[in-house]
Amino acid sequence: MQIILIISLIGVSAYGQKELCNSSLSVDITNGEKIDGKILKNRVSYNASNYFEMNGMIYGCPCNFKTCITKCCEMGEVMINRTCTKSNLKMKIPIHRKYDFLHHIHVENDTFNKEDYFFIQNRCKSSVQLDPNIYPETDKFFVQENGSLYTPDFEMGTPKFSERYCVDIFQDESIDGKLLALLCVPDDMNKDIYEQLEDGIHITGQ
Repeated sequence: MQIILIISLIGVSAYGQKELCNSSLSVDITNGEKIDGKILKNRVSYNASNYFEMNGMIYGCPCNFKTCITKCCEMGEVMINRTCTKSNLKMKIPIHRKYDFLHHIHVENDTFNKEDYFFIQNRCKSSVQLDPNIYPETDKFFVQENGSLYTPDFEMGTPKFSERYCVDIFQDESIDGKLLALLCVPDDMNKDIYEQLEDGIHITGQ
């Protein structure tokens, strides 16, 4: 099944140090509102087991209790000419249930609610770009309901979780505002070798 999830590109960025969650999956909630031991930031409430203090800052771990989908740019930005740029665009993200990619489920029905999802920013230092519009035979990708990215023709379809990918709207001379995905190159792998794992996938970034 597929859900179409629409988000306004307004929100927060993800950064921090590894403590109660991976640093790439933490958000700065230092200026959040403290209520009865909880911290409220951008309509998300963090209890004591889902935030920590470090170096005078407070970091929340939204992926501990919400399904995180990773966005390449910060909320309020899209990728224009390989640079994150401010934008008022809304982004449609198809959310798929397991391996059924043909049907739609409305995100606000009784089973799925967009409030269950959290969009966290994390762009890889080095990445490969998937563009199914140009390479439909190799670059297909599907965001799953558990927040992972399924790539049936890459790495034997192994799911990529939040720290291994990001999706966003990309626009340049050859791409007109399409949703594309970047896969993070593992730190212990040469990016040229990673690129060769599948034809039609291109290295981006550093």
